[in-house]
Amino acid sequence: MTLDTGIGTHTEAARVLGALAAAYNTFKLYPQPLGQPAFDRALGIIGELGTRRLHFEVGPSSFVRSDEPLATDHDGVERLWKRLFIHEVDSLTVVGDVSGPELIMLFEAFELDEQELRRDGGMQRHLTDNDVSGVQVTQRDLLNEDDDEAVEVLETDEDHTRLTSEEIAAMFLAMLADQELSAVARAFVEMYRDGIAAVRDDNFEAREETVKAFVDAFFIFDDELSVAVVDVLLEDPYDGVNQMFLDQFSGHDFAEIAGRLTPTSQQSLIQYARVTAETSNGTPEELLILLQSADSVRAAREEVSEHIADVLQGARDVVDSSDTAFSNLAPQVKADVDYFKVGLEVLRGLLEIEHRPDRFRRVVRIWTGRISLYIRRGKFRMAQDILVSVVDKPPYPAERQPIVAEAVDRLLSPDLIDGLVSAIRDEEEGKAAVELLAALGATAIDTLIEHLAKEEDATKRRTLIDLVALAARTNPKPILDHI
Repeated sequence: MTLDTGIGTHTEAARVLGALAAAYNTFKLYPQPLGQPAFDRALGIIGELGTRRLHFEVGPSSFVRSDEPLATDHDGVERLWKRLFIHEVDSLTVVGDVSGPELIMLFEAFELDEQELRRDGGMQRHLTDNDVSGVQVTQRDLLNEDDDEAVEVLETDEDHTRLTSEEIAAMFLAMLADQELSAVARAFVEMYRDGIAAVRDDNFEAREETVKAFVDAFFIFDDELSVAVVDVLLEDPYDGVNQMFLDQFSGHDFAEIAGRLTPTSQQSLIQYARVTAETSNGTPEELLILLQSADSVRAAREEVSEHIADVLQGARDVVDSSDTAFSNLAPQVKADVDYFKVGLEVLRGLLEIEHRPDRFRRVVRIWTGRISLYIRRGKFRMAQDILVSVVDKPPYPAERQPIVAEAVDRLLSPDLIDGLVSAIRDEEEGKAAVELLAALGATAIDTLIEHLAKEEDATKRRTLIDLVALAARTNPKPILDHI
């Protein structure tokens, strides 16, 4: 039977998802979430449905209703989606009379090992066996794992039974639970290469579809796994199979991650980009953005500008003062160019004029990549300037806001949180870090609380609590969801 996904308004659906996410956050924070005010409040919101039910599809990047992505204001919804997606859940149905223990059973299933749960029949079977009816899930086709054989991406040229990009991503995200990041990245590249090797040389369509499936899976990964995969590919960027993968990315895509690659991979990437830019299909402008991410273009520009200034200053006495070109150029020599400010204006301009969704997302990734880069360098004031230059007065239309909100929500990775924890001990940098967290608002507080729930070191926990309190001082509203 096909459930009616149209039951309930968009607002009601978003409110229920937000409540479910708040309940999950409470579950993560407290050993006994039942009876906690935030959990009970979330249960009450869901209970407003009565005997009605809301149905959500678990799409490749978000919850979906009536074939449209469901945007919500609650920052924890993405984490809720990710747990369902990793466990290969295809759809989620929430019934108004769901009980607290049933929600706990769902959340406990989130914490189970993905491989073991898969072998036991998946989350759908797990919830059914435990008589959970207030929340129901349907399962994507589970991956077959016979012995130690890898799942074949392409079985034959005539019958190429492929995993979808979502299934590929789910497989490797699940592996992160018990394997090293580098090992998972290497396994992904090996599976990609095996998939290409299984295709006959003259079957160009199958080859293209295989590359696309793995590239689409790559974009589902979190930042850390994406960077690790590129590190592996860049060990031999001119290998034909690796190059097919790398050729799917623009310089804009590489610019976002260049600063997080190993030094060796950075040099390989820059050299690879140079070679690409010199081909007939190369785009030097994208190479320029890549070099900016490695901080070489700014230094080169300043060095060239200083050299030109010296030449022009020395030519004042020998050039005819009536020379119009020289007269127009000379005053500009004294002008100081604020490359940081110019860069912000360029980003705002691109966000304003770019109407193609995929290209708009690329510009947003460059923007958040710059914020991330300055956070890693401990330049929190500059990171805040980049953030507020866009969010305070958005240059893009309102319908693009969910894309920007999603990117900001993914900004604070665990290693960036560790950097902020270290910075707060410094009087000057600590103040700048707190102001940055306040500017991030609900996203920062939600991420900090999630990090707090996992942190075992007592000293770091105290610092995280201080960060939450300080970040909420200027904007206490986001923390109310967790009280």
